[in-house]
Amino acid sequence: MCDGRHTQILAERPVTVVGLIPAVVLMAGGVAIIGTASGPIVSLLNERTTQTRQSHGDNPDDSRG
Repeated sequence: MCDGRHTQILAERPVTVVGLIPAVVLMAGGVAIIGTASGPIVSLLNERTTQTRQSHGDNPDDSRG
């Protein structure tokens, strides 16, 4: 099934400073993009959940006591 070429391709990684710096920058950029994109999504979901609870009369502040 596996002739070893696939494993060799996955095993290659940057080993020089010239290769490592762009790799780290790209990885950090990807993390930043995911974090920036997830913020508005979570905020939208939170807002919709709050509106749904209020429209159904479920107020979590009333149950605290």
